[in-house]
Amino acid sequence: MKKVLIIFSLIITTTNLFSQSCIVNVVFLKGQYTGECKNGKANGKGVAIGVDTFSGNFKNGYPEGYGKYTYRNRNYYEGEWKKGIYDGKGLLHLYKFDGTDSLELKGYFKMGKYGGVYKEPYSIDISSNKINEISIAKIGKKGETVTIIVKSITGGGSTLLGGTPSQNDSGKVISGYVIAKPQLTNLTVLSGTYLTKYVDDNNRFYNIYTLNAVQFPIRLALSFDSENAIVEIFERGDWKIEVKLDK
Repeated sequence: MKKVLIIFSLIITTTNLFSQSCIVNVVFLKGQYTGECKNGKANGKGVAIGVDTFSGNFKNGYPEGYGKYTYRNRNYYEGEWKKGIYDGKGLLHLYKFDGTDSLELKGYFKMGKYGGVYKEPYSIDISSNKINEISIAKIGKKGETVTIIVKSITGGGSTLLGGTPSQNDSGKVISGYVIAKPQLTNLTVLSGTYLTKYVDDNNRFYNIYTLNAVQFPIRLALSFDSENAIVEIFERGDWKIEVKLDK
């Protein structure tokens, strides 16, 4: 008789652990929940079935971590979640009304919005401690250019130790001499291509190098005398690379 009571007690305990009293905070998932709970809320691995269905990890009643959310129209998202919103690496699968595949977005999401195939659309590898900073920004979505701006802490500044006379746009000397600007001394294409390169050295403080008709992704090895870096850009567009050297 005692064995029966013990088994019955275990059944009751297990049932309470997986009961619907465990709250799911997403409206369209309210209905039936099976899984782990904490403080009365879905927390840990579980399955919630309402108008929609979610199977995966929960935290404080919301999908959090990895899981698959299937919508009532059979569209689904499988991947990483944060506070009930898909955020991170994942796959969003959409259907046409006739049931055939319509669209599949694979890559990285931020706050429920698709960001792209890559977590970051570029990478930077600096192999010199005299390169102070390299920053990359996308300034246009439909173009095919890469503009490299090279500057330094002292380049273009005045000096009494020699250099080149500095002039303004009208040709008037505005200081005795200026410190030489840093230059892009070598550019090697490791992958991808570009058609032409335009050099603009008219600015007093920095030099500008523009690559046109770029085919992405492109990987570039940049040299500034003995300072080196590798930059890779994955997505098509108009890009600006700013390089600042400690010179």
